[in-house]
Amino acid sequence: MQHNNHLEQKIAIINSVTPNLDDFLQNGFDNDYAQAFISEYILEYKKQCNETEVELFELFKLNVRYKRFSIIGNLMLTEIVEYEDFYKIGNLERDFLILIKSTEEIAIIDHENFEIRYYISENFEVFLDLIPVLISYDKLGYLGVKYTMDIKIKTLEKIKKIVKSEKYYFFFFI
Repeated sequence: MQHNNHLEQKIAIINSVTPNLDDFLQNGFDNDYAQAFISEYILEYKKQCNETEVELFELFKLNVRYKRFSIIGNLMLTEIVEYEDFYKIGNLERDFLILIKSTEEIAIIDHENFEIRYYISENFEVFLDLIPVLISYDKLGYLGVKYTMDIKIKTLEKIKKIVKSEKYYFFFFI
């Protein structure tokens, strides 16, 4: 399946759009604030598994290190926890960001009753492709750029091209 180099490229793309110290300093932010903020944007690729038959999500679990990783707003990757029917891969506030084992879809479920609130993508690979778009959008707000209607529309167009199915649009239009 040759996911190793593929995953490494996806992580490099994500890391290329994450906020960095210069972004904040050039926009007049304090160094300490900037350091604290960017600490939530560190994905480290460590090639610990060279298995070519390992699925992308398994390869991610084995090779990518982060403490917690902000994606957009309060949506973040956290430590991966396996449940019977899904993997919890992060949070949206108190709710869980999950990978559903049976369908491989990424979704948000209610933290109390485990009912699906939103579907986000058809699989983990598409989810990885969404992350740079979402971070790029979110970063504008953190740097003090006003979200214009044009920026919102262009971001939603990029999201639609990636997810392709209307089933996954609702989360991004809230």
